[in-house]
Amino acid sequence: MRSKTGCPNFQVGPTIYRGLWIIDGYFFLEAAQFIGRPQEAWRGIDALLRRVRPNGAIEERSLDTKDTGLALATIVRQCELMHDSERLRELWPTLRRAVDYVRSLHEDACQLPEDDPATACCTWPLSPTADWAASAPSIPPSCG
Repeated sequence: MRSKTGCPNFQVGPTIYRGLWIIDGYFFLEAAQFIGRPQEAWRGIDALLRRVRPNGAIEERSLDTKDTGLALATIVRQCELMHDSERLRELWPTLRRAVDYVRSLHEDACQLPEDDPATACCTWPLSPTADWAASAPSIPPSCG
């Protein structure tokens, strides 16, 4: 199946969807790796990278705030499966901007009035991984 741009699409059955659901992409690309189709999986990563926004978000739909985190997980997982530290190094600046975007969502939520349900996340600490990734100047040698 080909998309409007002419790129191959993985389909979950006879239904043709009108958009990319980034959560589905995580599983499609992992399945592509496991059935021996690594080139298709890399093209899926390229499809994600075409959705990088100037603010660091990686998203298909601007109101779907979980897309960026899912895209981060997908990209890192694909690099792991392919043992491709070089690609991870190449994408590192993009990944760091995406982490910064997720951090900004958290900070924005914390500025809302206290009775807003979105402020509940402000009592949760950001993960140590988010702190590390935001401050890391480059990929640590142990990842190479």
